[in-house]
Amino acid sequence: MHIFLLVLSLLTSLAAPAHADSARDTLRGLEGVSVVAKVDEAAKQAGLTKEVVETSTEQRLREKGIAVFESAATPAQRAVLTVRVAARQIPSSTLCMFSFSLEVVQVAKMVRDEKIVGLATTWNVGSMGVGEQAEMRKALDAGLDRLSSDWLAVNPSEKSAPKAP
Repeated sequence: MHIFLLVLSLLTSLAAPAHADSARDTLRGLEGVSVVAKVDEAAKQAGLTKEVVETSTEQRLREKGIAVFESAATPAQRAVLTVRVAARQIPSSTLCMFSFSLEVVQVAKMVRDEKIVGLATTWNVGSMGVGEQAEMRKALDAGLDRLSSDWLAVNPSEKSAPKAP
């Protein structure tokens, strides 16, 4: 079991590759995001319900100066942040193996034919780990800090911008 946990920990360090500037640049000029959480049953049992994840994500983004919109209807200057959390209980243990991903989804047009419009993931980060709910929340918070850092790097005046309702 200890070897399995060691291997999983090593994989975790490889799960979040360096972010390309091009992904960061896709955040430039966005007014804010709507947050959608997708949480599996095991994560819910560990205390991370859809409501908890959405509320804590929205609060953390607002604290960093990123506007959060309630509406899922997304105009071109906004995006949807999808937060996915999954967990699996380790037998005979209080620990869970967990993973999360954050994806910024925006409206996109095809260069070859601007009549073709769809949704595209333009920024993402994820991680895996082993731990209890506190470790799961720390990993998610680290991902949100990464998003905030990238966001504010290309939208430096966002911190002083008015917050969305």
